[in-house]
Amino acid sequence: MASRLTGTCAVLAALLLLISPAAADPAPERLGHAGRWITDDRGRVMILHGFNVVAKSPPYTAESIGFGADDAAFLAGEGFNTVRLGVSYAGVEPTPGLYDEQYLGEVLSTVRMLGEHGIYALLDFHQDMYNERFGGHGFPDWAVYDDGLAHEPDFGHPANYFVMPGLQRAFQSFWFNRAGPGEVGLQDRFAAAWRRVAEHVGAEPNLVGYDLLNEPWPPGTRWTACLGRACEFDSGLLTDFVRRVTVAIRAVDPHTLVWYEPNQLFNIGAPTSHGGAGDPHAGFSYHHYCSASTCDRRVSANAAAQSDKTGDALLMSEFGATDDPQALRRVAHEADRTMTSWQNWTYYNAQSRGRPVIPRTKSIVIDPLLPPTPDNVSQSKLNALARPYPRLIAGTPESFGFDYGTDTFELSYSTTAPGPKRLSRGMKTEVFVPSRQYPHGYEVHADGAKVVGSSDPAIVRLLAQAGAERVTVRIVPAG
Repeated sequence: MASRLTGTCAVLAALLLLISPAAADPAPERLGHAGRWITDDRGRVMILHGFNVVAKSPPYTAESIGFGADDAAFLAGEGFNTVRLGVSYAGVEPTPGLYDEQYLGEVLSTVRMLGEHGIYALLDFHQDMYNERFGGHGFPDWAVYDDGLAHEPDFGHPANYFVMPGLQRAFQSFWFNRAGPGEVGLQDRFAAAWRRVAEHVGAEPNLVGYDLLNEPWPPGTRWTACLGRACEFDSGLLTDFVRRVTVAIRAVDPHTLVWYEPNQLFNIGAPTSHGGAGDPHAGFSYHHYCSASTCDRRVSANAAAQSDKTGDALLMSEFGATDDPQALRRVAHEADRTMTSWQNWTYYNAQSRGRPVIPRTKSIVIDPLLPPTPDNVSQSKLNALARPYPRLIAGTPESFGFDYGTDTFELSYSTTAPGPKRLSRGMKTEVFVPSRQYPHGYEVHADGAKVVGSSDPAIVRLLAQAGAERVTVRIVPAG
């Protein structure tokens, strides 16, 4: 049976509401997972599309780089439902053992503001090259133990990881939990800081979870061993670190997803031997910075292998960092092929100290201190990323994808949930259909389900027919 909906006319959407007996589903709350799938509190699979928002300079808040309610409303209007929100360890614990409650309050305020717009936040302890001393940021000055080794050669990010002795020693001190101020181990203080963040923010229903550390780098010169399949850093020191921090978080928050990352070389196709968080509520957060489709598939396969091994959820929490729309489409297509949630790098590439510079590359919004009006947004990049996708699936996805050549979106799913929860009768699938891809409307053809009422023409809501074991959906331009 086929259903048809034209998305240009709000009147048709209103008529559908009148003729459909289906009530609107309550907004999803606490997220969980069933194997590799992120799930909502009713057991439906949730797919996330969104962006990174990271302030890399004091005071390290989203507000300080101009990100506010107007930006959240803009993202929600374009169909994005997640933000990876940078949290600075230097901002959380500027003095050993003392937490900045004002900073934590501002993080909480941003999370709540995102929630008001239906956007799920992944909190990310973000670092690049450890500390400002090495040309980066993230860790507070008091946590730098480089034994006076050289801060040169200085080739910037990411080259300094490979060549700067002081940076390499600082990471080595951290990974071996060297005693720092008060003879407390550096990792022990880090874990305690995450516990404080979880205490402050963990009750928020729109949390995707806690991303424990952005792009971990192996100690010293051990990175060379991580180009192969037996990376002892991932299976040893990094796994131990993740489990230490997870235990600290679980003391105050037993359920919110904890996300861990492999070493940075994973981003370009190296495998990982990470042992996982050892926790039932965990996910694998990975990045993708390949320049060719063969590498795309290698990263995807490596991520899938990690989930198969651990049973953890999957999220591609960074990709992009380019102004090439074709490259963005290529990776987004790969994410569709593997049915993976993603967060693009980046909404705004804030690098400077004080008032941010206005880089003309690698960002969606040009200057977040100004409203996200069309002339302040990279339209070519937005066109590449604002694509139809199933935000909620009442069942288990089998395949989905969008063809830019024909503007055709296709979705197939089983009506059986992937986890132990049984889906309640009347649970609906939701597909976001951006008007920028269908400016003249669209038609929906569904087998095994019927289109039910939606007050938003950009949302297609589907209710599986009685006895249907499988649903297929095809959305094409109207006419």
